[in-house]
Amino acid sequence: FNKSSDFLKMYIEFVKEYQKILDIFAIHGNKSKNKKLYKFLKQKRKEKKPLTNLLIAPIQRIPRYLLLLQDIKKRTPEQYKDYNDIDCALQKVNDITNHINERQREIENMSQCLQIQEKLRGLKTNLVEPHRKFINQFTFNLLKGKKLKLHQFCVFSDTLIITDDKWKVIDNFKMRSLGIEIFNDDKHGKGFELRYLKVKRKYFDTNESMNDDVDEI
Repeated sequence: FNKSSDFLKMYIEFVKEYQKILDIFAIHGNKSKNKKLYKFLKQKRKEKKPLTNLLIAPIQRIPRYLLLLQDIKKRTPEQYKDYNDIDCALQKVNDITNHINERQREIENMSQCLQIQEKLRGLKTNLVEPHRKFINQFTFNLLKGKKLKLHQFCVFSDTLIITDDKWKVIDNFKMRSLGIEIFNDDKHGKGFELRYLKVKRKYFDTNESMNDDVDEI
């Protein structure tokens, strides 16, 4: 570890460039930009090997090195000839881990944004932005005439994306312009009216909801 400590600093560079890496795949990984890349990423998602899992793997590796060295140090007598080298290696890896931890939450959030973007069909904007935070995902029934239609809500700090049950994008609303009013309906139970400029829609909890998503939204 001491000999390869300079190599381990590459992880810090990887963390610094993580946003740019995600931007490349977010912008160029759609059907209109690069059909070959789009087809490859789609196949990997079907194989349960999404790109986001691979990209975050190097970042998850460093904490494992730290745990390994902590365990080796714990089991090594202080008088042992390699004890100081083990301690020095532990300090170096610990420094790198601290640097990564400072951005860990941001990196995981960006990865989640990319993972959602890869599922969406017909999205014309890039979801992976440093300022954007993923908050939650909900499923509601839209009241359309007398029928209920399933819609998915992907809620971010600055935008709300609504899709059908096959992830086809229906709307992309800015959060600052949204209005929500909760009400009770005798037939369908608790629901809310979503208002965006001239758009008004009534939604209700799905039967599968184990908690009250209406209150959370």
